[in-house]
Parts: sequence; structure tokens; C-alpha cells
Amino acid sequence: MNAPEKLDESAVNRQKADLGGENIRKSNFSAPSRVLIVFLVWTFGIDLMLSLLLPNPQILSWPFAFLHVAILMIALAPVYYLSLYLPLRYYVRTSRHATQTLQETLDKVQKIVDSAFDGIIVINEQGHIEAFNAAAEKIFGQPAAAVLGKNISTLMPEPYRSQHDAFLARYASTGKTKIIGEGRELKALRNGTEVFPIELHVTETDTQSGRRFVGTIRDISRRKRDEAELKLANEKLEERVASRTAELEQVNAALNKEIAERKRIEARLHEFATTDALTGALNRREFDRLLINEYEKLKRHGTPLSIILFDVDRFKQVNDRYGHLVGDKVLVELAQLLKTTLRRSDIFARWGGEEFVILAHGNAQQIYCLAEKIRTLIAAHVFPEVGYLTCSFGVAEFSDKAAMMNTIGTADKLLYAAKANGRNRTEVESDESCLLAS
Repeated sequence: MNAPEKLDESAVNRQKADLGGENIRKSNFSAPSRVLIVFLVWTFGIDLMLSLLLPNPQILSWPFAFLHVAILMIALAPVYYLSLYLPLRYYVRTSRHATQTLQETLDKVQKIVDSAFDGIIVINEQGHIEAFNAAAEKIFGQPAAAVLGKNISTLMPEPYRSQHDAFLARYASTGKTKIIGEGRELKALRNGTEVFPIELHVTETDTQSGRRFVGTIRDISRRKRDEAELKLANEKLEERVASRTAELEQVNAALNKEIAERKRIEARLHEFATTDALTGALNRREFDRLLINEYEKLKRHGTPLSIILFDVDRFKQVNDRYGHLVGDKVLVELAQLLKTTLRRSDIFARWGGEEFVILAHGNAQQIYCLAEKIRTLIAAHVFPEVGYLTCSFGVAEFSDKAAMMNTIGTADKLLYAAKANGRNRTEVESDESCLLAS
């Protein structure tokens, strides 16, 4: 739709002055009345001329001719009134009403267009501006009178200004465009100098005088500014978050390091508290704790449990001959040898001095076989600086009916019995033998 153009105020005043006299005349005589009088005068003149030029022999004077014409006019007046005056008056009134209605409609449309929030611009096929509403005046900072008739490219910055006419020509020849029917963001000129962003929607309409393009424009400067500020705020927030995250990561790394160090210290302290400082085997205190736990399981479930007590034969001679440092090395070597031989479930500890203890799951005969295996292994092992050594073993089985310390005492007695019987042997409560696997 082509919006009505705004008239210059001076032109409107001149038009009102010119119409003043005509309005006065219309108040005295209507257009149909003037036509009827013209027709009557014209008829009167023609009839009078014919009466004088073609006189009837019976008519001898001017008064008679005037009387004849007067009678004729009186006779024709009703015919003119009914056939000419009334239809003409109805047509004039209808035309005036239609014109008034059209003008009121145009005024309403103009008010609606001028009250629109978005700018509305209408251009023809040549790109010339034909309509420019009040919102467009505010957006572009120019009055309608300054841009009407000019090319729309005057409102565009480069490179849009140089390309616009080519776009119109290409669309006229190919019918292809990327903007009609679709909104897009572009740049425009305010006051002919300030470049600002707009959102443009273009539609096309056909009129009797050719195609028209209607552009709806919205100034998005504030939105772009808000988006830029929001983007900047987000970037700053991301930087702060990244910085804070890095700080937290450093704190967490330091905390994890401290926790790891504490765990290492705790593990070290636990090791100091539970293991023998020289040999690395469990110490007497930890062994007693584990023994109590296993003994409780024995009383609840009846699982067989036995103990092995053994010590190094003639260890005093090793200390006297090679010195206590070599004697300590012998005990460390012996402990390492036992750790590689015992089962996962076996509990190995230093009982005191050169004496060691093993808590093993199984009855006396089964654990006797284990003790013999260990004794044979030790006897065949060459200890650095010392050579071959032997050990004596005592094996006893725990019972839920006997006191725990009594069983330990029995194993100790059997150890001394092994020494009394020649050393390098295993004594057990039962006389049954054990066949060792080679």
C-alpha cells in the first residue's frame, strides 16, 4: 500500500484560501441547480433564435415570440427537473460522500502510519522515496520534505549506497533477491553522517502505476549497545570465573598435595607403629592385635589356626664372631626370605631378638608341613658374610577350649625342645609326619 504523502503546511494554507470563494458559491447554488439554469437559458435562447429566424406567418411581432418561448420553457421545466436535475443532484451528492469517505480513510491511514513505532518508507521501482512516516523522520533525523522524491540510497552508507541501484535493476530483470520477505540487519545514515544499525523488513506490492517496495525499519542501536555491554560483561565474568577457577585449582592442588603428604606421613607412622624397625616384619604389638582378632574368628567359626615360633640357631656366635651389624643384616635377610615364601593369609612378625613368629590358618599337621618347608629353605640359603645358617621351629594349634597364651607357651616349649634335640628341626604336638614336596 502506498501511504499518502504529507502536504507542506504553506501549500495546505493556499489550498484552503482558494477553496474559500468556491465554498461560498456552493452555499448559494448547488452544481445541479446551475446546470438546470444553464439548460433552461440555453433552450430559451435557441427557441428564441429559431422563432426570429424562421418566423411563422401568423406571428407578426417580438412579444408574441417571447410569449411562445416562455410557454415552451414552462412546459419543459418539469421534464428537465425530473430527467436532468434530480439524477445529477443524486450523483453529485454520492460523489461528495465518496470523496469525503475516501479522505477520512486516507486521514486515518496517515495517522496510523505516523503513529507506528517502526519507520515506514515506500519507494518506487527506480528507488525514489514516495512515503516517509513520522517514525522514519525520527529514526533518520530528517523531515519527509527533505527526502521525498530522492533515491533511497541517500539514507545508506557505503558500500550499500553504491550497490543499491544495481540490486533493484537485478531484481527487476531476474526477480531474485535476498531481502524481500525476509528481515535482516543493515547499516543506515542518521542526519546524513552518523552510521547506525537497523533491522529492515521489505515487502512488495503492485499498483496501477507500477511496483512499490515498502520498507519497515527499526533502529536497533540500543539493542546492539546492550548486546555489546552484555557480551563485555560476560567476557569479564568468564575471565573472573577462569581466574577464580585457576586459584581454586591451585588451592586444590596444594590441598591434595597436603592430603597426600599427610596420608604418606600417616602410612609411615602406621608402619612405624606396626612394623619392626630393623627387619620390616610386623612388630610384637601389631602381632598381638591380629592374633586376638584371628582367635575371636576361631571361637566364632571354628576355623583351624596354628602358630609357628622359630629362632636362628647359635645366633650369639654370629654376633660374637662377625659383630652385631652383620647379625642385624642376617635378621633382615631372613625376614626378606620369609616374606617371599609365606602365603598372603600368613601373619609374620618379629617376636624378639633373633626369634620370629608366624600365625597361619590350618591345623597343626598342615602348618608343620609349612614350617618344614621354611626350615629347609633357610638351611639351603647362603647368607652374605656368614654363609649357611639353620633355625629351630615349634608348632602348636589353637583351640577354642584352651587359653590363647597356653598355646603360645606350648609352641615356645616345642621350640626349645627342637634346640635340645639337635637344632635345625621342627617339633609339633603330634607325632604324624609330613611329606614335603620337592
